[in-house]
Amino acid sequence: MDFSIVQYVVDTLLFVKADAREILCLNAVLNTFPWSTGFRVNYHNSSMIPLNVPEDKPGSLADLLGCSIGELPVT
Repeated sequence: MDFSIVQYVVDTLLFVKADAREILCLNAVLNTFPWSTGFRVNYHNSSMIPLNVPEDKPGSLADLLGCSIGELPVT
């Protein structure tokens, strides 16, 4: 999978399609992150911000990833 990534200090923005398969692949990548860096992803501090996604989809995708649903603007 090809994920677009933007990083700023300790924040990372990942842009993926609103697709369960892509979310599961992203989750697998994020779960292997600690093996190579020693840092872990804090899903309680993470949020998914759906853009142009049908209203019935974000809840199930956020559940797959284990994070909350956020909205713009983000501070």
